[in-house]
Amino acid sequence: MWIGKMRKIELKSIGHFAVLLITFNIYLLEGCMPCEEFFGIEDRSTISFDIKDKNRFIFDVYSIDSFRVYLDNKNFEAYSTSQQYGSISLDKVYNEDTDQAAFTSQVCKEFVFRYTYTEMDIVKICFVAKPEGNCGNEFYVKNVFYNGKDLGTAFPRTLYR
Repeated sequence: MWIGKMRKIELKSIGHFAVLLITFNIYLLEGCMPCEEFFGIEDRSTISFDIKDKNRFIFDVYSIDSFRVYLDNKNFEAYSTSQQYGSISLDKVYNEDTDQAAFTSQVCKEFVFRYTYTEMDIVKICFVAKPEGNCGNEFYVKNVFYNGKDLGTAFPRTLYR
């Protein structure tokens, strides 16, 4: 009788150990599952908007050929425009070489949109970065300022001069 109870306890212990082992393996596998697609934060840090001047799209007022974007008084080349809609897209706002602080605090960048030598707008974008699982990092806009006016996080798609 005593031996039968020992066998039941041993079998029960082995069963608990097997469940524990399977659960632990599943936990490890979930943490190490390969990503379907690794996403870099630079690829996810694009901001787009339209700019209007007196209800006309900006490139109906100014020549798209003379338009330039500057960041820290240097030409910022990672942008695209659409003359038809007056759209401006700033691509790769996050820079891996200079913006690592975004993982611990808010980082702000001030972009100058120059239409002519004397006509320009200033767009300041403040953001943070956060890890997103095993497959990359995410870019979050915290505030947008347009010519000094705080547009907050839910900034409008169309900016008016």
